[in-house]
Amino acid sequence: MSIFEYSSVLLSVIIGLAITKLLNKLSTLLREQDCFKRYWVQIALIISWVWMTIAIFFTLFIFASDIEFLSLSNFVFSPFITTTLLFFIADFSPVPEKDVQSQSLNTYFVNAFPRFFIVVLLWLLHIILLNISNLGFGGWILVDPAFYTLIGGVFFYRFVKNFTFRHYQLLSLAVMPLFYGGLLLITFNVAIS
Repeated sequence: MSIFEYSSVLLSVIIGLAITKLLNKLSTLLREQDCFKRYWVQIALIISWVWMTIAIFFTLFIFASDIEFLSLSNFVFSPFITTTLLFFIADFSPVPEKDVQSQSLNTYFVNAFPRFFIVVLLWLLHIILLNISNLGFGGWILVDPAFYTLIGGVFFYRFVKNFTFRHYQLLSLAVMPLFYGGLLLITFNVAIS
């Protein structure tokens, strides 16, 4: 058994748990009456993170399949923390579990989104640190979109805490096309690798 096969078992379990959480939350939304009309923001968010999680899993698979040696520190810093943060993004996604519906789904979304946003910012910071460690500092900041996304997200966070659900709907209309465009690029790059 190679180091890649051995380590990928743990990563597959973590990714599987993350996707399970996201799909359970999606099924909670789809059971609601008029779900596409009332909860399209939550549905789009969950579908986006399922797609992103699968794309990152296959990206890790492509990059790690040629590895012959992997130290414990490299394993923990790169694929393990990446997949663990994806699990926390799934867990903190602003849709309640099936048995935690004491308030409306929109109210839950507004209250839970700032915590979710912090976990996403931590994930972006981790991606930036990975890029710096792989590429060094030379010219990196000029081209890495994760850096600009993190900086914008940190400044944007103070506004997110005061958003209403209508603000989130309007923001989703503006951001979702860009986000899905980025996902398509990631998927396309993984497909041609």
